[in-house]
Amino acid sequence: GVMFSKSSVAVPYEAYQEPKYVIDKVNGVPIAGIDDRRITTLEASSGGKAVYFNPKLHGKTWNAIGDSITRYEGLTIAQGYQRVLGDRYGMTTRNYGIAGTKLSGAANPQGDSMYVRYANMDPVADIVTVFGGTNDHYVSAPIGTNADATGDTFKGALKIMCKGLIEKYPTSKIGFITPYHFADSVLPYVDAIIEICGMYAIPVLDLYRKGGILPSNTIQRNALMLTPTDVLHPNATGHKLLADKVEAFLLSM
Repeated sequence: GVMFSKSSVAVPYEAYQEPKYVIDKVNGVPIAGIDDRRITTLEASSGGKAVYFNPKLHGKTWNAIGDSITRYEGLTIAQGYQRVLGDRYGMTTRNYGIAGTKLSGAANPQGDSMYVRYANMDPVADIVTVFGGTNDHYVSAPIGTNADATGDTFKGALKIMCKGLIEKYPTSKIGFITPYHFADSVLPYVDAIIEICGMYAIPVLDLYRKGGILPSNTIQRNALMLTPTDVLHPNATGHKLLADKVEAFLLSM
């Protein structure tokens, strides 16, 4: 039979986390030398959670910047997509989501736009994701052109942010996440993200076309959103689905 050995490690993030037992050897071979993916491990509290080993994500540090979705609106931090996925792989997560903020343009009462405040993120991270555009759509921010060089337009802000991120994190994995399909009118913002990121060789998770979340559908909205009239903010079930989508994206990078 297969013999597992385990060691106790503390995952440094938020006081609510408990130490996890992480399998570090299989049949006496260090896990780092095993090519198999996703070896399930045990948690000290026997709470039923699984921690997976995958060298692309296990134990990594992840900076996520965004708006109220990244900031787990209406939920606890443990229920948000970033922490759900972070717990799954024993990651250190830093959440830079601020509800109501835009990616482009001037600051609003909620805070600076993402193309400005990304510069204040911790400079050391293995993974960096940007999940924005929803509030730009809400205020009808100008899309602009590929030639724009200021943050006054959506494309201009994207260019500043893309260049800034690859220079701030030259060896890290960087990815953008588009708004999901909550309205047909958000598509120009989705396509702008894909187009500008393509200019900087940054991968994009297109939730609009491939996210599996369609809040305009009443039945799915009732199942995945906070309230029957909310088309933007996922409930705990919705965040778990979102975490699965982001997981596949990060593993592909």
